Amino acid sequence: MKREKITIPKDDLMPLLGKGYYNKEYRCEDLKIDSCDEEDGGGWYTVILKRLSDNKYFQLNYCDWDNKNDEMPEKLEEVFPRQVTITIFE
Repeated sequence: MKREKITIPKDDLMPLLGKGYYNKEYRCEDLKIDSCDEEDGGGWYTVILKRLSDNKYFQLNYCDWDNKNDEMPEKLEEVFPRQVTITIFE
């Protein structure tokens, strides 16, 4: 399956980095911390944005160590939702 790749300028992307945050084009559907360094407070994140015009999803991976906006990637790749069932025992 071919995955669409998009570019979102950093100034437009930064305000979307929080679950539920949105603008007129995109909404942040998910934000996960993949790893973090408790000493300096930085972390690696995976963000899923939903494009509101066609309901497609795009993934961004970024690091906020030193919190430098100039290091924020602008390229996102399309991803596809997959539902997973988890069994827990209580």
